[in-house]
Amino acid sequence: MPKHSERALASIPDDAAPLPDGIHRIALPTPFAVGRINTYLIEGDPLTLVDCGVNTGVALDTLEASLGELGHRIEDLELILLTHEHLDHLGLAEVLARRADCPVAAFAPLQGLFDPDTGPAAALTARLAWATAQLERGGYPSMLAVATQSSMALALSLGSRPQIDLPLVEGDVVRAGSRDWEVLHRPGHSLSDLVFAERATGVAIAGDHILSSMSPNPTLSAPHEVRQPDARTERARSLLLYLESIRKTAVDGHQLMLTGHGPSVGAPAALIEERLAFHDRRAEKIGAMLSGEPQTVYDLACRMWKNVPIVQPHLTHSEVIGHLDLLVERGQAAEVPAGEGVVGFVSG
Repeated sequence: MPKHSERALASIPDDAAPLPDGIHRIALPTPFAVGRINTYLIEGDPLTLVDCGVNTGVALDTLEASLGELGHRIEDLELILLTHEHLDHLGLAEVLARRADCPVAAFAPLQGLFDPDTGPAAALTARLAWATAQLERGGYPSMLAVATQSSMALALSLGSRPQIDLPLVEGDVVRAGSRDWEVLHRPGHSLSDLVFAERATGVAIAGDHILSSMSPNPTLSAPHEVRQPDARTERARSLLLYLESIRKTAVDGHQLMLTGHGPSVGAPAALIEERLAFHDRRAEKIGAMLSGEPQTVYDLACRMWKNVPIVQPHLTHSEVIGHLDLLVERGQAAEVPAGEGVVGFVSG
């Protein structure tokens, strides 16, 4: 049987360039279609792990074996740095922080959301209910929307709500592995997306903000400042935020971006142009489906992907509503009532 670390520490042929000295990618298994998630060990002072993988025994075993191959133990970690809040990136954070007795650094608003003294369980329950209500508002059948709560709760059990000891905001500089990293807030894929940039070398750790083979889904989210969202809580316009963020990244001067999945990316300007063109095409395709009769997000999702909206309602909802937001912003679509508690969209 191969060692846990063999595949986790293997190089990826399509990397834009070798990883910098002292930075090691550890690719941890996940149970999701996206495949392995890249974590990064940055050697030096403090010894830092960027992202953690999902909260499973096999991910923990793989991480422990891979650290051992590199001459370290979990207990040696001195800082855990998180690129964003998704469960495949922070799942093991609580376990690792407890074993290593080290601080966790992440986007500042997560400190309040995860604060054990302010009821994170209640906040999570409220956010699950809010997400279900958003599906129903988008025309997804109530039975389907409600049924997703159990699967979402199960998936979230693979994550964690770590105490955030070092809250980070745009413009901060965090010391990790004897290197100084500028903190860039680049929301869209999640509202907490951070990119860590080492200006002296042009290296950036990007999480899921930029991926080599796909445009990350800008996921449906309630604003962080609303800890327990309800029916009155407006959703964030995630795709619009994402497009603004990648336009900033295109001119940030990065030369090598270490990604959360798959191979690294070189200077990203050309790739970002491709991503912007992709979203334009997707918006045009959805816009061509609109007419004078209101169509719900669910209607449009079913026309786009047939049965996929039933299997992945939240991802399809996020994808369609994001491009509808883009069409509305451009004056090419309008939101209108489509029934009790349901909204639809018509051509602008």
